[in-house]
Amino acid sequence: MDNWGDKRFDAALDLLEERRFVEAVEAFSELIAMSPDMTGAYGNRGLAYLNLGMEEEARHDFETVLQLDPEDAMGYSMLAEVARFHGEPEDVLRHVNSALAINPDEPQAHFIRGWLFARAGQYEMAAIDLKRHIDLTADVDHADVEDFHNACEILAGDSPEDDLDQPIDTPEKADAFLGLHGWSFNYHENPEFEEDGLPCPFAHCIRNRPPLSPETGEGCPVFGYSCPGGVEQVGWCREHPPLLD
Repeated sequence: MDNWGDKRFDAALDLLEERRFVEAVEAFSELIAMSPDMTGAYGNRGLAYLNLGMEEEARHDFETVLQLDPEDAMGYSMLAEVARFHGEPEDVLRHVNSALAINPDEPQAHFIRGWLFARAGQYEMAAIDLKRHIDLTADVDHADVEDFHNACEILAGDSPEDDLDQPIDTPEKADAFLGLHGWSFNYHENPEFEEDGLPCPFAHCIRNRPPLSPETGEGCPVFGYSCPGGVEQVGWCREHPPLLD
């Protein structure tokens, strides 16, 4: 790219970082029209699509990245992210393994694999991958991932037992504990959510899927763009968005 193209790319990145996703899609689309082999434009447009809840459009962009550059580890990581949102654990693991085979230090791949280990109840392995992600992204403020890591370490038995109010001796209790840290994998209604310190009666983690839609800016991992928690709950979720690593 020439200097003018570089400036347009940087401006599009600024829109993405400011979470102005619709505008970011438009900006990266203009760059792609000018330079159809620009992998960075496809990858970042895919990330904007993903944060808009437009997974199929995101998947197409990430697949295009890999068609243009089969050695792009981040492209595989982002395909894993799409599969994660769709609840396709086998595809998640396949794409993550491809990413790490290309680049063992691909940070998002470590995060996603840590998430997958935690979902499977393998908390020690989850803590290892999440710590690696944190170390590789030391310049990013991601307190939510640190909370996730700390919770997995406790569940793995790597922290003092007096950190716990009560023994965690069932998968349900483990999930509820993760929920207190914002990372529950339980998508069933929980009538005691307030007593458990959770933000929503559906004890899910709002970070498991971007909570935005292109039209309304609303949405949730369970109900898509129609949250039964209403405007107040959606407001909470929008104040606690997933991070852009």
